[in-house]
Amino acid sequence: NNGARLICDGERWWTGSRAVTACPFCLSQRLRSLYPVHAGECVTSDLRIVPDSSIANRLCETCGFIFNAGGPRGNTEEFYGKSYRLRMHADGAQNINFSGRGAVPMARAVADFLIEQTGGAESGAILEAGAGKGEFLVQFLQSMPGWRATAFEPSTAAARLAERLPDVRVIHGGFQDVAIAERFDVVASVAVIEHVEQPYEFMLWLRERMKPQGRMLLTFPDFARNPNDLFCVDHLSKISEPHLRMMARRAGLSVTATRHVGIALLVALEWAEPEPQIVPVLPAAEQILARNIALAGEMVAAVAAARSAASERGEAFAVFGLGMAGLVAPVLHGFPRSEIAAYIDENPTMQGLTIGQSPVVGLEEIMLRSIRHIALSVSPIYREQVTGKLKPYGVTIHV
Repeated sequence: NNGARLICDGERWWTGSRAVTACPFCLSQRLRSLYPVHAGECVTSDLRIVPDSSIANRLCETCGFIFNAGGPRGNTEEFYGKSYRLRMHADGAQNINFSGRGAVPMARAVADFLIEQTGGAESGAILEAGAGKGEFLVQFLQSMPGWRATAFEPSTAAARLAERLPDVRVIHGGFQDVAIAERFDVVASVAVIEHVEQPYEFMLWLRERMKPQGRMLLTFPDFARNPNDLFCVDHLSKISEPHLRMMARRAGLSVTATRHVGIALLVALEWAEPEPQIVPVLPAAEQILARNIALAGEMVAAVAAARSAASERGEAFAVFGLGMAGLVAPVLHGFPRSEIAAYIDENPTMQGLTIGQSPVVGLEEIMLRSIRHIALSVSPIYREQVTGKLKPYGVTIHV
């Protein structure tokens, strides 16, 4: 339970004692409610079931920003400081990407991208904002041992971060509370900006800690590739490249390079002259939303269809992927999570977890558990690849 209930009085949504009536970027009150509007049991990005949370997605009809007005908004300090446990179930647990050839740890891909952007400079000073348990910094410093690092992390992962990287200055806290006067050659934030309540202010804070000739690295799940994000209760901002560029221009930052790794977008930025006038991205946002809302609804429906087909035949069904649609489908369709025989995921560091009463297992478990129906809960960019991997098992695939 994140402690923040979202209540609708018919016109405004309230979180705690504060009404959420304005866009967190441009402060406009012209907001459109989006699918899904849901209060009750939700699932967080660290795969925890929270019994009393909310999804209240909004589109700002002035600038085009997309955000969740519910979830832990208004209570993020407690949520991340006390509750968040992303990939803390095992020391080796990490995000692994399967979109290319083979399996590539995301932290390695991000480190390689940053090294390219710095020209392979052998020394420098780097600040990581929201460093988790150090997955990215471990990879970066292994390749660039001449760099000096500072990192902060608001969650309990800060203790493990300090243990893994004893030569790194580690601060336990969030960006609003961290007192850092130094300027750095690189400021980096890996999969954090989507979690903060005020992403624009976060970008400004990072820029203020860059040297004038320095670089900023930001990564986040690209909403344009990730319809599952509509269901992610603690991803408070649904950011795509147009949104990132809109905020960057106003903050005095210029995008110098981008790269997709699966659904993640890696962005390098440098100092530029701020543009105080906001350039809206509403048409692009509406196109992304139309596609994502349709795809998200299809994925939830696919889980229900797999369940129905399996029930009719007295067979077992599973969900491929840990995308949010497959995790919230039991709640939205009103059936027990225990009916899902398993969540199938290729990432071995996530296998062994249990979500509700459903285990996370590898492909080899399909036959062992007599699974005959599988619903896909993955980004469309993975569908063809996943369908090919499932074909040898002779299962019915629901998309």
